[in-house]
Amino acid sequence: MDRTGGTMDWATLVKANRRPRAFSPGDGLFWADPYIAAHTLWAHLDDRSEDASRPLARVKAEVEWVHSLAARPGKLLDLGCGVGRHALLFAERGWSVTGIDAAGPSVAYGRSEAADAGLEVQFLEADFRKYPLPYGQDLILLAYGTIGTLSPAEARRLVARCRRALAPRGLLVFDAFRRPWFERQATAAGGKDWDVIPDQGFWTGAPHLVLSRTDAYPKLRTFGRTYTVVEPDRVRRFPLWYRWYDPEHLSGELLTGWKVRFTGGLDGKPLRPGSSWVAVVACIEE
Repeated sequence: MDRTGGTMDWATLVKANRRPRAFSPGDGLFWADPYIAAHTLWAHLDDRSEDASRPLARVKAEVEWVHSLAARPGKLLDLGCGVGRHALLFAERGWSVTGIDAAGPSVAYGRSEAADAGLEVQFLEADFRKYPLPYGQDLILLAYGTIGTLSPAEARRLVARCRRALAPRGLLVFDAFRRPWFERQATAAGGKDWDVIPDQGFWTGAPHLVLSRTDAYPKLRTFGRTYTVVEPDRVRRFPLWYRWYDPEHLSGELLTGWKVRFTGGLDGKPLRPGSSWVAVVACIEE
């Protein structure tokens, strides 16, 4: 964003708070910002909120079910691993786990937890959209709707890269938002809000203004939340994207040539018409 020498002009603010183009990157991954990432760490660990992670009890149920899909533990790649809740539980069950996440504080927390527990987990601080995925994986996991935060092109590229990284008979397992979830969120579409933070807050350690807006993109099956953080010398924009999928979208757009099983979540519950989530267990057709 434009710097203004300490004086922010209204035109800059108006431009910054316009409806963004769907899946525009804004000013980068907000969880990769060191200050913001330190705050998202605690959001991951707060079982009272599902803003960053699912409660630990649900994560345990997911790990139990996904673990049961494999004949034996092998190499597991956890993309967007956060603080490592899934990764550590899989390691306890004998998996050789690599977790990749862009948030440095979350990765550091996962490493510390693994060391304290005596578990062999490799945590890498990187953007998995770009980082070379290690080959020979028996299972690749993307939990908590991560696939829906990617643009259609990014999602296709990632699935193709996962396919190359899997060992023979390896599994790609992920979950995605469905239409019922989208429709509940879209009720807020068109809303705008703002808040003045007189000292440090979630976004920065200095006084600042936060402009927020919500936008729906029905043709793309997408919902966006955009946060514009205004400080005296800079304006930063952080859009968060959520794209929903039903089984027919997943099969037609991402998983052609895969053998696929659908459930209502990573805990293996049945998929029903009103399910907010769909989970995928996919392997390459032989």
